[in-house]
This record gives sequence, structure tokens and C-alpha cells, in this order.
Amino acid sequence: METVEIPKLTKAQFKALERVFAAEIQGRVLQSRAKIYDEMATDGLVEHGTLILGRDQFGLIKVEGWSLTHAGRLVYCMQCPSDSIAGEPK
Repeated sequence: METVEIPKLTKAQFKALERVFAAEIQGRVLQSRAKIYDEMATDGLVEHGTLILGRDQFGLIKVEGWSLTHAGRLVYCMQCPSDSIAGEPK
């Protein structure tokens, strides 16, 4: 079995992943021009994409923004403090 090393995030990277994670839970993509997202996209933690919300009389409703990749979700969840996990018994 191959061992995968999880990279250690800086506080800024962790906060940025937290914002994207919160946006996904709310059913949206994060719209931001911050350079940190470009850097994390290079690392494979986030990706820029388009979310199609529906159609109206003018055509498709498209929203562009950042979403987490599977690697980004894994890294974010592995580095969350255990006391901040929702639903965990205390």
C-alpha cells in the first residue's frame, strides 16, 4: 500500500479552504480573485469552474467560482481541529 503525505497548510491556506468548504455546504461556489486560490489550484486543492443554476428567459444562469477538489476536501478535513467537527460528541 502506498503512503500519501498530507501537506501542512498555512493559516491563510486553511482559512481559504474553509471559505470554499462553507460555500459548497451552502450549495454555491466561492467567487474570489485572491491569488491564494490560484496557488492552491496549482497544488490541486481547488479548481475554478462554472455552476449552472438553471435557465430563464435570457438563457442559462451560470456562476463562475472556486470549488474544492477531492484532494482539497481531504486535506481540509484532515487538518480541522477535532473539537470543531459538527456532530461529534463532547
